[in-house]
Amino acid sequence: MRLTCLLWGLLFCLGLAQVAQAQNNKVVEVVVDKRGLRKVSESLILSTIGIKPGVELSQENVQEAIRALHGLNVFSDIQLYADPVPGGVKLIAVVEEYASLEEARFKGQKNLKEKEMKDAVGLVAGQVVAPKDIARGRQKILNLYADKGYLRAEVEGKLFDAEVPGKVFLQYDIKEGEKVKIAQINLLNLQAFSEGKIKKQMKTKEKRWWRKGEFKADTLALDKDQILAFYRSKGYQQAAIVRDSVYYDESRRNLFIDLELEEGIQYRLGEVQWEGNRIFGEEQLRDKLGMKKGDTYKYGGQELAYLVKSAYYEKGYLDTEVMPEEHPRGDTVDVFFKVFEGHPFLIGQVNIAGNTKTREKVLRRELALRPGDVYQQSLVQESQRRLSMLNYFKDVQIQTSESQLDTAKAIDLTFLVEERPTGTASMGAGYSDRDKMVGTIGLQIPNLRGTGQNLDFSWEFGTRREQFLVGFTEPWLFDTPTSFSLRVYTLNQQYYKSFDRKSNSANVRLGRRLKWPAYSTVSVGYQLRDDSYSDFQSAYENLEDDPRYQARTTSSFELEYQRDTRDFPQFPTKGSVFSYRPEVASSLIAGDVDFHRHEVIFNYYRPSFWHFSWSLETKVAAVQGFSNWDNNNLPFFDRFTPGGVDWWDGQVRGYPDASLGPRLDNSLSGPNIGGRAMMVINLEYRFPLVNQQFYGLIFADAGNSWDKATQLNPTDLRRSTGVGFRVMVPMMGMIGFDFGYGFDRRKVDGERPGWITHFQFGPRFF
Repeated sequence: MRLTCLLWGLLFCLGLAQVAQAQNNKVVEVVVDKRGLRKVSESLILSTIGIKPGVELSQENVQEAIRALHGLNVFSDIQLYADPVPGGVKLIAVVEEYASLEEARFKGQKNLKEKEMKDAVGLVAGQVVAPKDIARGRQKILNLYADKGYLRAEVEGKLFDAEVPGKVFLQYDIKEGEKVKIAQINLLNLQAFSEGKIKKQMKTKEKRWWRKGEFKADTLALDKDQILAFYRSKGYQQAAIVRDSVYYDESRRNLFIDLELEEGIQYRLGEVQWEGNRIFGEEQLRDKLGMKKGDTYKYGGQELAYLVKSAYYEKGYLDTEVMPEEHPRGDTVDVFFKVFEGHPFLIGQVNIAGNTKTREKVLRRELALRPGDVYQQSLVQESQRRLSMLNYFKDVQIQTSESQLDTAKAIDLTFLVEERPTGTASMGAGYSDRDKMVGTIGLQIPNLRGTGQNLDFSWEFGTRREQFLVGFTEPWLFDTPTSFSLRVYTLNQQYYKSFDRKSNSANVRLGRRLKWPAYSTVSVGYQLRDDSYSDFQSAYENLEDDPRYQARTTSSFELEYQRDTRDFPQFPTKGSVFSYRPEVASSLIAGDVDFHRHEVIFNYYRPSFWHFSWSLETKVAAVQGFSNWDNNNLPFFDRFTPGGVDWWDGQVRGYPDASLGPRLDNSLSGPNIGGRAMMVINLEYRFPLVNQQFYGLIFADAGNSWDKATQLNPTDLRRSTGVGFRVMVPMMGMIGFDFGYGFDRRKVDGERPGWITHFQFGPRFF
């Protein structure tokens, strides 16, 4: 832009003085020379000038008019003329617009996407392009590169005329350069903690051969907050970073960071006093602090106030205010809390949105709160968890808003759900070490007609296995939290080329969700099963007359208690599952086998960092006859044969399937005849590659089975470790690879320890 605004302002004032000598300087008319206009309207220019006919011209209002026009940021040149006319002067505005943008282009970028830079620059086709717009866009691009560690990037903006007059192309030429690497982080004035301890709190890391050491300004800012949070958690409430410096060496390839800290003193909690608390006693509130007198003062006053308010929130007192007063004395902090309790909030409207298939009553019956109830945050979260555990939805979110219910304050809740495909009619295939390739035709509808009922039909067929199954479950019988299920199946199976097994079974189960203990269910079931064995191969031919492999009819009653606090039904990241299942089989009712069986399962899930998580799954089981004859005649498939990826008894990867347990005649080369006691432990560290769909894992397994329950010994387990992955494929189920190394292979079958590959594909065949 030619800086004619100031020049013409000066000339105008000089000319104005001459005109004033001959005539008055009152403005008679204000006009705009339209030759330089393309987009800007004449009316906008006149209103921006702000000088009306009848106004006396002065140096001040002329300068103000020029500043206002310049502030529009659309003119490359601004000129004001004053022509003498009868009765005063005629004010003429002559302007020239900046060119408008045809397109923004970028050249030379490799590590940034063009869309990302366009969004940052913020220029759109058709708008005028001023020099400061170009400069601002350049800086935005440099900031993007700086965030990615390209601190040596160079950016230059250029304008090129387009084919259409008055339009231009804006091109940013980019030289990215190399990423700057962090050569050293200097932590100055440390006394309470070592440099290594503080650096562990930081995500910004120095360059080493195993890591890049890249610099990101926003990451360093978060690191500084994390360092101070660490100090305060250790009682150093006055810790501060008094100086931070980021600089290069002469090559501008190596970056150095200096952080100087002032730690202050470590405080401990002194006396705690309360005022205004009526709902909770002092001891109850003191327990919420998580600290007692003399403990490290690891929370500040506001954090302590939040802990106190959380107790009130759980009782529905959402407008409770807690005012903390901290009184330091030496290295001790006394805290005085003044509590304004307010009144409890009630639940107003409870709305459900997003359910396109699932009927509303299926969702409402899972909610732990009803309109008119006192608001409880834990029950709101429990309602969200229950909806997620239905496994019908991709996502469940909660929106809240304040309202009024009669004379009380209330909270309206809206549960937003996103449906996902649940029912599948499929034809497919599966694979397991035990059954090899198996084809399947099935119909699985876990949310039949949106009612929450489950229908399962499948026909599986292959060279080693054929199964036909029909199952139905009603989770809310008579609109009460009572479940009813019925399952019938028939199975013909060649068991590891050892013998053939035929089984027909029917079972019925009735369950009930318990109010206490929370997250618990109890169920009772009855099963009638016929098993027969035939076509024994050479290794098993001595077992053809063994009572464990004779045809048997098992008639059993089962009781199961389960408490499930997982956050997700598959790939959980936190929570636990505990179940105890006793079973009694009797020959008095349609059967010819008598035994009692007990199974305890405890699974524990704990989040690590990011979306990584730990999984500990354990299973202990024992089966015992009511007499020695019962023990000797206990059917083979009521015994335990863990190993490999056998999900029925228990997986211990690194060993062949169903390989752990007592052998015939105690010979390592003999067939596994199954034990009457079992223990399996699986520890996994899981990390998502695609959340809730594709996971990698590192595992350590241990397990064994013994001939008698009295022989069960946690120190006599077969151990393994390895890596694997799992992927959930729609209409096919779980696909997984595991590579396990069994340390105790010689004790199992006499083979040398080594790696075994386990492959799972399709449904789990039981």
